[in-house]
Amino acid sequence: MERQDRRDHQLRRLGRRGAEALRLVLAELQMATVRAQPTISTHPSFHTGTFVPQEGLDTAVGGMLDHVIAWSGALRGVREAKTQTATAA
Repeated sequence: MERQDRRDHQLRRLGRRGAEALRLVLAELQMATVRAQPTISTHPSFHTGTFVPQEGLDTAVGGMLDHVIAWSGALRGVREAKTQTATAA
């Protein structure tokens, strides 16, 4: 079991690194990104054949969604301005 846990930890670390690299690309494209990135361990979460969330996952996902909601509110004015510009043209 320890070997599987170590492998799972390595895969999550690689996933986080991939997400960080993607965040840089999205920033260059002037897209808003969310810093929070909950990770889901596939071994303990799916070993029964159905999804069993890890302890604390709901808190992590809730935090991420709070950031998404904050960004959507902050960018509402930008979306509305683009819509008005498009309809005026």
